[in-house]
Amino acid sequence: QPGNFSGMHPLFLSTLSTSAPELVLFMLQRRLRELIMVKDGVMPEGVAPWMQGKLTKQAGRFSMDGLIGVYRTLIDLDYKAKSGGLVLPLSMSLENVLADV
Repeated sequence: QPGNFSGMHPLFLSTLSTSAPELVLFMLQRRLRELIMVKDGVMPEGVAPWMQGKLTKQAGRFSMDGLIGVYRTLIDLDYKAKSGGLVLPLSMSLENVLADV
């Protein structure tokens, strides 16, 4: 949910304690891609019926411009992580991105 960093932050830290930051980045990119598709009126293939409602509800909380902006930021972060261009560790960079959502 946009603007809920204090509620999301403990979940993010918990996820990082059990998953590599690269996996978290991949999962965030995938979810943003799905939300952009749903916002555009296209349900991603292979999504379980129970998940369709959740995606629709989540997509409704964001503007299309907001979703695309965060997605582009994550793509840029991914590129920098793979090319050695990150100033901060990936986990901290992800945390900064999420704090801006």
